[in-house]
Amino acid sequence: MAVVVLAPRYLLAPRPDRPPIRGVWTACFPGLRPLAEGRLREGTVALAVALLAAEMWLADQYLGTLMIVTLIVLVIGVLLYGSTASDRPDAGATRARNEKLALAVLLIGVGLSAAGFFGYKNRTGAYQGSPAAFMDPKQPETGYPLDRVHVPSRAPAMPAAPEPVQAALVAYARSLEKLMAGYHIVDRNYTYEFHNYLFMRQTPLLANYRAVALQMVADAGRLRDAADAQAATARATLADDDPLAALLDDVRGYTAFIFDRAPTLERMSGEFERTPAGLQHAAHLYEGENKFLGTRLEEILTKHHAVVDSSAVAPVTREFVSTSRSIHEAYAHHVVGF
Repeated sequence: MAVVVLAPRYLLAPRPDRPPIRGVWTACFPGLRPLAEGRLREGTVALAVALLAAEMWLADQYLGTLMIVTLIVLVIGVLLYGSTASDRPDAGATRARNEKLALAVLLIGVGLSAAGFFGYKNRTGAYQGSPAAFMDPKQPETGYPLDRVHVPSRAPAMPAAPEPVQAALVAYARSLEKLMAGYHIVDRNYTYEFHNYLFMRQTPLLANYRAVALQMVADAGRLRDAADAQAATARATLADDDPLAALLDDVRGYTAFIFDRAPTLERMSGEFERTPAGLQHAAHLYEGENKFLGTRLEEILTKHHAVVDSSAVAPVTREFVSTSRSIHEAYAHHVVGF
């Protein structure tokens, strides 16, 4: 906020080396015209209060009562600042010192923030207890290995029995889609419940959301079991050097890897949710898992691009590919944790 206020103050305030800035547009937002006319304190206060008032809507939408009260306190503080003194003829040197100090504080703050972010992100140990290598680069062995299945050099071709292969791939995609939906429920509701505690909000929660989510995970597990049975039938119809067989093997292995992690996530989130602060970690646990799920699935599609992009086998892979990419897109732009 201080930087936003200082920017128009620097651009509009009269200087000996340039004529005053005049224009009807300076009346379009509180504080700009006083700044242009040299009434710096008055303009600074009006601009700051207007911006703080504009933030009230964001505070109500995304944070809550606590942030609104904080903004009210800040507005009162800015108004008190404006009532303590007026601009003085010799205020130029003082203003220059204040602006240099503000710049120094800003640069130091950015530096400390960057150091804290990169140091925290790359520290030894799993991120907030997450077992995902995606969240902790120092644990690469805990992730699904992309080199687990060799990709044959043979050109993709329509198999003799395409229906079982298509059915198996679609079944795996739907099981992962169901699993992600269950994880999404706990991710969002843990987040909302934590924010209700932290910011005194009243965001409605899904009743018994953890039980609902775990039931969806169990349902997804049954879909995965059915997909395994279909995959066993389909795999028997494919030669070992068939690129479709390699894709099916990778998808089956990755799905098993993802579902094998579900009990660990359930146990860890149950420990986290014992305290209001732990709700945040439980949310990040499932948010990170969903992002990992979609990211690695997209990497598998990239690895098997010869099959994925082949028009010859598109009737077999089309639905699996589109569902997989929608799974990736669901969390592709999430920034997990903080």
